[in-house]
Amino acid sequence: MQILKVPINQDVFNEQKMKAFVNELKSDALINYIKSRITYQWDEISKQYFSYVEEALFGMRLLSKFSLEGRILEVGSGPGMLVAWLHMNGVNIMGIEPSELGFEFNLQLKNAIWDYYKLPPNLILDLIAEDLDPAVHDKFDLIYSVNVIEHLPKDNIQLAFTKIKNVLAEDGMMYHHCPNYIIPFDPHYGFPLVPMFPQLTGKIKGVANENLWKSFNFITLPQIKKVASAIGMEVSFQHKAMKDSFVRLEEDKEFAERHQTLVKIYPILKKLGIINIFGLIPPVLCTPMTYTLLRKGASGSYDDKGLKISVKQKK
Repeated sequence: MQILKVPINQDVFNEQKMKAFVNELKSDALINYIKSRITYQWDEISKQYFSYVEEALFGMRLLSKFSLEGRILEVGSGPGMLVAWLHMNGVNIMGIEPSELGFEFNLQLKNAIWDYYKLPPNLILDLIAEDLDPAVHDKFDLIYSVNVIEHLPKDNIQLAFTKIKNVLAEDGMMYHHCPNYIIPFDPHYGFPLVPMFPQLTGKIKGVANENLWKSFNFITLPQIKKVASAIGMEVSFQHKAMKDSFVRLEEDKEFAERHQTLVKIYPILKKLGIINIFGLIPPVLCTPMTYTLLRKGASGSYDDKGLKISVKQKK
């Protein structure tokens, strides 16, 4: 598989340049081009599109602790905004995104964005994680996902992680960010869930038949630990992930718009010092969760300053 290689741009995580790219994704020029290329009505998908833009910037920030040398795989690329940015800055990146799991519009968005920026067609494969094969796709030094693990088919979670592990280099690292549904709250819809019976919430809220809702597996931190143990990997969870999410309300307009209830209570929590207390809560009682997986035998964990071990981590 040939992927264009250019020197990594050291400004790949320059905040101003990242925001400039995000603003271009929201520009009339690009949006009008997308409208001319898709079969969906823009009003049907615009909310999801801007959510993808928000997640792309968030993903850039999550990855900013890495030097991004080596070969990298994004699991669940959506319309590929983050893959596009990384590739345009010289990162050896590939993504996978299935087009037939209720998110078919992602493929149309991706194709429009790819043509607009004149990107090579083989950067994102129409593939589910369960179909990854080292004989076909080779190995990767870093495999990451942003708000994707909660969409894996419930019965295939361990299989998906096994397949991801199979294409991970021996000294490679998985790096994932997703909700921890042990806390009864869904960040996609921005509403609380019925404790112990989250599926009931969909019926109560009238979203039970929406593809997004039906895709949720309601993954929890204990489940991730169980899967990691079963496939022979060590998992480490970031502390302060929930605190960081509240702070994100100040920095991310689209994220704040999706969480109006949190926006209303955030100033009170901040004034009372509760936001700082969130940073002391064990990860198992926090949502979202950010975590790394390494092969057993590698000594490493995730602390508040970043990853302690990764051959591709910034010094």
